[in-house]
Amino acid sequence: MTEGIIDFRGVIYYDKASDIILHEKEFAGVNYLIKRNKIDWNLTNDTLKIDNYLCYKATTTYTIENTKGKHTLEVIAWYTPEIPIPYGPDGYDGLPGLILQLDNNGILTSLKK
Repeated sequence: MTEGIIDFRGVIYYDKASDIILHEKEFAGVNYLIKRNKIDWNLTNDTLKIDNYLCYKATTTYTIENTKGKHTLEVIAWYTPEIPIPYGPDGYDGLPGLILQLDNNGILTSLKK
């Protein structure tokens, strides 16, 4: 489970050798590097064809806290091992293939050619 992932705007750095992910964020005119935890994905055997790519479903959850209390939200990613790049939209990564579609609690992001 990942906690507190809300906004991934900015630059994301990944050091493959040390397996460290840094997220560059700007606040009040100052850039900060924030170390991100790896996403704990649950890989499934569910499949979906997206633009002639066979994709597999992976899910994870994260928790947010706001004025209405604490909420656990679900993220569904459809990734394809046919493109062995462990990245995806909105800063989500760490799967054994490129994420072609991401459903972040009802907000759908799709990659196109």
